[in-house]
Order: sequence, then structure tokens, then C-alpha cells
Amino acid sequence: KFTLDNVGKSAGVFNPEKLMWLNSHYIKEKPPEEVAGLLTPFLAERGITTAPPPDMLTKAVVTLQTRARTLIEMAEGAAFYFQDKLEYDPAAAKKFLTPELVPVFDALLDKLALVDAFKEEDLEELFRTMAESLGLKLGKIAQPVRVALCGKTASPGLFEVMSVLGRDHVLARLKAAREFALSSK
Repeated sequence: KFTLDNVGKSAGVFNPEKLMWLNSHYIKEKPPEEVAGLLTPFLAERGITTAPPPDMLTKAVVTLQTRARTLIEMAEGAAFYFQDKLEYDPAAAKKFLTPELVPVFDALLDKLALVDAFKEEDLEELFRTMAESLGLKLGKIAQPVRVALCGKTASPGLFEVMSVLGRDHVLARLKAAREFALSSK
């Protein structure tokens, strides 16, 4: 069934870009639960050895599936979800975690403590209402909160992140960011 007559004369070409695209395609198409199982050893390589709750890991995978091309990238992107002590990117912290934002963090902490279910739609509405009442654009509140929750300025959608982290983690990280902002005077 195989003959050399059907073999092309030109050399085979290895295309790493196509391979990367295929890898990202399969990551996007796999069920999040399956990707979560595959991701665990890559998280362990980054020092996240305590197994995160399966539902939280699966929710984190959902937020990263469309962004990650490899499981290594996904583990790097997901690490902030599972870290107890978050380290802030110095440039992001200098720009967004300033003493002027402490009153915004205070107002946000008060409002978020009253929210029962951390659903993306409800959180977005709360942020929009708060921004309007403070006379600020949404980005002036959202970006500092993103840095407070993720440690950097780039992440999955803010309200997705908040939904995955849950109220307790969000409040704890916002309080820590508030204290950091106070100490950066």
C-alpha cells in the first residue's frame, strides 16, 4: 500500500506556529474539567501544591481557556487564583495602588460585603453604579481592583475573576491592597 512513488521530493517542514495553534485549539475544545485535571501538575511546578477546590479550578480554567496556548501558559495565568500572598507588579502597584484610592477601596469593601452571590452581572452593575456615584469612569475603579486581585494589569475579565475567587478571597485581597496603598505614602 505504500510506495516511494507517492513520496514528495521536497523536504518536510515543521511549523511550530501551526503546532501552537493546534494546541490552543484543543485546549479550547476540551471540557474545562478535563483541562483542570491536566493543569494540576503544571500548577505544582509553580509551587501550588495544595489542591485547589475542583470547582474553583474548573472555573479558573474557563476564564483562561480562550487565552492560553499551552498548559504552561495557563498555569502561569492561573497562579494568582491560588496564591495566599499576592505579589504586586511594582509598576502596576505604583500606578494603581495609591493612597488616593483608599476611599474607593473602603466604599467597595462596604458594598461587596453586602453582596450575597458573586455573579458577574451583579458585580458589573455594582461597579457601574459605584463609578457613577463617585463621578469616576469604570476603568478608574476596575483597574486598581484588578491589580488588587491579580497582582498585575492583565487578567481575564475582572468580574469573571471576582466570581471565581468568591467573596471571602476578594474581600481579603482588597483589604490587603488597601493596606498596601496606605503604606505607599
